[in-house]
Amino acid sequence: MLEGLLEVNEPNDLWEIAVKIHKDEGDGFLLTGGCDTRGVVHFSKYFDVLNKIKKELDLEIVVHTGLLNRSDAEAFKEIGIKAVLVDIIGSNRAIQDVYNLPNHTISDYDNLLALLDELDLPVVPHVLAGLEYGKINGEYTAIDMITKHNHLGIIIIVFMPIQGTPFQEVDSPPVDEVIKIINYAKQKTSKPIILGCARPRGKYRMELDQKSVIAGIDAIARPSITAYSEAEKRELEIHASSTCCAQFTWKFAVETTEKR
Repeated sequence: MLEGLLEVNEPNDLWEIAVKIHKDEGDGFLLTGGCDTRGVVHFSKYFDVLNKIKKELDLEIVVHTGLLNRSDAEAFKEIGIKAVLVDIIGSNRAIQDVYNLPNHTISDYDNLLALLDELDLPVVPHVLAGLEYGKINGEYTAIDMITKHNHLGIIIIVFMPIQGTPFQEVDSPPVDEVIKIINYAKQKTSKPIILGCARPRGKYRMELDQKSVIAGIDAIARPSITAYSEAEKRELEIHASSTCCAQFTWKFAVETTEKR
């Protein structure tokens, strides 16, 4: 998952990458990183350069964060971040045992959404199906939390066993269980529901992608041939994009506003 990402260690590294993106006529970039033991991604050393990038290059900046404090959230608001991507977890066991955050609970994620809502920061929450050891537990609660607050859309991603980790022998949740989550999300919000890039490959992905199209998914990151085939069979209009799948959510918001 991380092999295609560019590494940034210092603010000037980010500036040089942003300049190249601008010269290549790119739209912007996604900035993310690893969490500390409190579930926080440390962005503060990059605030000044992000502000410079926004003012001088006018790139779209998307950040995938962990838990955010008010100070960092306000800084993102001041910079003019296009959207905040954040994983929302609806299971205390998953938070404490899988994410190794023993002092955190579901309420911390609900409070995060409330903070982003208060600051009017655009947010595209992610829900990871099967986070709790491959089992479905908390995903529906996460969707309930998300839909209480403002959101541009919801991205559904799926647990994958990764070699070299304690979860390498854990199976991904059954495809039909993921489809049930997609259907529930579509019932709870009129905003786009997207199948994100983080999901198993091979036969699993082919089955999931096809059934997601049948379920009425709004967008799929890196779709398999079965998704295209099913969409064509249903005579759906297909639009391809080379950018982060979250971008579909704010383009959808613009198109919806224009139609009104």
